[in-house]
Amino acid sequence: MQNYTSVFILISRPHGYDSSLFEGVQPVQIQPFNREGKSTFIHKL
Repeated sequence: MQNYTSVFILISRPHGYDSSLFEGVQPVQIQPFNREGKSTFIHKL
């Protein structure tokens, strides 16, 4: 990834990868929707 200027999005289960392979990468976690968040998401589609 360091050899390219593209944006990479990798998805995996939390324990499905070796984080040492991704030095300098900012990990993020998708959080579950609550009831209000679900409603907001559906109505903005």
